[in-house]
Order: sequence, then structure tokens, then C-alpha cells
Amino acid sequence: MQKSIFAIVAFLYLLPQAALSQNLTAAQALEEAEIIYQTIQGRHPEYDWYTDSATWEAEMTGLRARQGPVSHVQQYFDLARLMSLATDTHTQIYPGPDTPGFETSFPLRFRLYEEGIYIVAADEPYRDLVGARVTSIDGNDGETIVAALALFASSDHPIRKQSWGVTYLLRHPATYHYMGWTNDDGHVEMALETHEGEEVTVELNHTVDASFDEVHGSGSAAGYFWPEGWRTIEDLVPGDVPLYRQSTDRNYWYTYLDGGNVLYFQLNRPDNDEDELPVYDFILSMFADIGARESAPERIIVDVRHNLGGWIDYAVPFSYMFLITDTCCTPGNMVVLAGRDTISAGSVFVGSMERATRAIVVGEPTGGRPYNFLGHRPVDLPYSGLLPEVPTYRLGATDSTDGRMYIAPDVHVPERFEDVIAGRDAALEAALNLTPEEARGYYPGASALYPWLRPSQAGAHPE
Repeated sequence: MQKSIFAIVAFLYLLPQAALSQNLTAAQALEEAEIIYQTIQGRHPEYDWYTDSATWEAEMTGLRARQGPVSHVQQYFDLARLMSLATDTHTQIYPGPDTPGFETSFPLRFRLYEEGIYIVAADEPYRDLVGARVTSIDGNDGETIVAALALFASSDHPIRKQSWGVTYLLRHPATYHYMGWTNDDGHVEMALETHEGEEVTVELNHTVDASFDEVHGSGSAAGYFWPEGWRTIEDLVPGDVPLYRQSTDRNYWYTYLDGGNVLYFQLNRPDNDEDELPVYDFILSMFADIGARESAPERIIVDVRHNLGGWIDYAVPFSYMFLITDTCCTPGNMVVLAGRDTISAGSVFVGSMERATRAIVVGEPTGGRPYNFLGHRPVDLPYSGLLPEVPTYRLGATDSTDGRMYIAPDVHVPERFEDVIAGRDAALEAALNLTPEEARGYYPGASALYPWLRPSQAGAHPE
């Protein structure tokens, strides 16, 4: 399953690495790699569920062959590549502001859309680049860039690895140095197609980086959350931004659409919000509001596209409240909007909604598994200061036989830059236009009891 990565991995070992004043000795770097490897083998519930043991050992053979000093940048990426073989969101490692080589970041944010890689937010001196599509970096086309970055992703499945790499790694100058995507001056040559259709080449200059804290200061690592004051693609949208982007700073909120016939509820994080009622009190008040209406909404749309996780103990019971309050469930009555940023407790919640309400899922594949690996705890590394985490148990809201890599949408609506820039929410439109007749076909036969077996989920099971 992983044979296709060997060519790229072999290539990466030969790439020039960033020259840093602080280095680890080869023995120190290997000791940390062995600690990670042994911890994953001893702690992870199923570390080889996707990647076979031979591939793990081949990766370690490469790390054991390293010679000479190892820079902190190389150590981060080498360990990230090793940990990514777990194909698990919670087997994770991130650099911090004190990690040598990562003290600064380009004041840029990137996102992968159906059409390619786009610059979605920027500060000086790159603000005019917002909305531009990246056509190449140091001569490497978009497909090559996505494939190379995916090798380092902490993600539950290959689809999420692609978008993760673009979102979390392209902002770091260290990434370009490690990949060898720099010129002789250490700068990055990036070819772009601007929002106006003009082809330009820009040079990202390492001397104008922003601090790590400034670039990551949005309070969230999600691809659609940006530092205050930056120019973003929302500045290019004519009129108001779509509803799903208007209150991303709130953990939960709701409103009525279509004259009250549709309840739209956005659950960005199943955790208490200091500016709202506690989450359970808020949800109870929402159900009380629904019950007090002269007529109940014909459709309830629950939007978890920004849900990066939180407390599963909050998320799972909430889904069954729709059932016990008689708020649902007829075909098409319940719709869940999900996507690549629906991970951890977010993806477990979608799985719970499937079982409790037979919800129709609209959007993209969830970024996380519905039955995933949790209880992630830090692993102490003695030299690099990196803070990897490895999970300790498996848990979900469906069933232990649910081996899906993700929850596939019943109605697939990919994220398209064309829609975003037009201020259009194509997934919400599809949810509103879904007919009861269409909805009846998504849970045929026994799949009503075992949602992970319904036809739309065929591609979500590992081969």
C-alpha cells in the first residue's frame, strides 16, 4: 500500500538540509527516532493498520543510516515522516516557536482546493498575492508539491494528508529549505496565477518573515482561521461572505432559514464557549426553541466543517438528543455538512449522527475517522525539544467493526476556489435542495443499522 512513497522518500534523503548553528549529533538524532519508533510500537493500539511492518522498518533503516550532525529542521521532518506512517491524526508532531529553524514563518497561508493550491491569507509584503494559485515552487508543479508534503502529515487517511501538508507546512521557510526548494540565495521562487489571471513569479525572501507567534496567532491551526489584520480571500468576495464563514469565532450557534422551515446549526467546537451558555444548556435551549415553534423545521442542517475536535463526551450525546426529543428523523430531515477539517471528536460526532438520526452527509470526506485513536500523550525527546504525541486507545461513536478511514459524503460537494471567491456555499445549497425521495436511497436495507455499510461508504474502507 505504501510502495508508491519509496521513490519520493529516497529522493528526500538526498535533499540539501538547512544549515543551522544548533545541531544534533547523529547518535542523538537516532536515539530520538528510536524512542518514537518504540513508543509507537508499544503504545499505539494499531500502529500498522495502514502501513505494514516492512515499510516501518525500511523507514527506520534510512534514519539509522544518517551520518554527521543533524539539524533541528531535518530532525523535525524526519520524525514527522516516520510518525506519518501511522496514518493517524493523533500520532502527531508539530514544531513550536522555540524549535530552532522555525522561529519565523512567511506571513502567508495556503489552502488546497479542487483547482489547486491557493494563497488564502497574507500580510506585508505579500498582501497583493491573496487569491493567487500556486503553479510551481522552484520548478515543481502543484501535484508534486502536494505529494511531497503529504509524506509528513499527521492525518487519518491519504486524502486528508494532501490538504494537511499544504495548510500546515507551506507557511514555514524551514519546509522549503528541507525540501531543497530554494535558490542559491536561500530565497523561494514561486510561480503564480493571480486572481486576475496574470502569470507572475515572486521571490519569498527569508529576511521578511513574520514571527512564528504572529503567523500562528489566530488561536487555531485550521486552514480557514487567520491572524487579525491580514488580507484574506474574504476581502475578495463581493458582498457578504457565506453564512458558514460569518461566525467561525463562536463554538456553537444557530439560525433559521427558508422562512423558518430549516434550522441551521453550526457546531465549530463541542466545548463550552465563554460568550454563550454552556454547551449543554445552549443545546437544550435550542431544542426548547424548536419545540415552542408553531411548526417544527422540515429540515435540520448541522454544520461541522470547522470542527477540529473537542470533547467527545459532549459531542456523542448531543446527536442522540435529536432522536429522543422527536426532532427527527424522516428521510432528509437531518443533514450534516462535513469536510476535511472535521476531525477527531468532529468526525466521531458525524458517525454518531449517522447512527442516531440516519443523517445525510453533504460536502467532502471527513478529515478524521469515525472510530479513531485517542488518549494521545506526549513523548519526551531529550535533545530536539520537539513534542510528539502518540495515542493509547481506540474509541468512536459507531462500532469496532467500523474500519472506515473517513466518513464519505452521500452528496459529494468538493471545496472549489471558484465557489469561495464567488461567495457561494455549494454544500449548503445541496443540503437545501435535497429531496426526501433522494434521501431515502442513501440508507438501504441493513445499512440503516450499520451506516458504515451503506453504498456511499464503499470507497472509505481501506483496501
